[in-house]
Amino acid sequence: RSTVGSMTGFFPVFRKHFVKTPMAKAMGLVEGHLSYNSELGQCPNCEGKGHTVVEMQFLEDIILECEDCHGRKLKPLYADISDGKMTVHEAYSQPLAEVIESIKLTPKFERIFEHMKLLNLDYLSLDRKITSLSGGEKQRIYLLSKLQKKIENSIIFFENISFGLSIIELEKLCLFLQDLAKNGNTIVVIDQNPVFEKIANNLVKFD
Repeated sequence: RSTVGSMTGFFPVFRKHFVKTPMAKAMGLVEGHLSYNSELGQCPNCEGKGHTVVEMQFLEDIILECEDCHGRKLKPLYADISDGKMTVHEAYSQPLAEVIESIKLTPKFERIFEHMKLLNLDYLSLDRKITSLSGGEKQRIYLLSKLQKKIENSIIFFENISFGLSIIELEKLCLFLQDLAKNGNTIVVIDQNPVFEKIANNLVKFD
């Protein structure tokens, strides 16, 4: 059930935002009511999956959109809670770049979102499953999840990080690495892609 929201830590930030809305307060909701991994909030019919599976004996199983939540994974009453600009479901399912302006972020999550933009990941939605991402997207999400804390004056090793990335994504990644280096970190990249030669202070080549 890993998603972009769980890997980046943004889901709790959004849930905190929505439980403070007048509607959620009037209903006495807690963060669990807005999580499809919690029995408090998940649709009981599909158990927070958004779909049901019809098992076939001799054919592939048939996956159908849940009739109760219509793929939203949450109980409809909770999925429709609004802050006046968007509902919980819209906040979870739309690109992060389109919904983040409505959310008050701490300095930590402002930094994480800036890194997401540098890594060209801000077009993803919070409920996007990790298993549905491309190889390059997965790699950058995992990289971001490991570097959520502000790292300073450290030696950081990256190996074969260009795998599966386009030239545009690599250029974004280079900006990300340079950003890490500004905090006094020493970045060691073990990779054959020549794009890193443009930003390297020192090169070590092996035959």
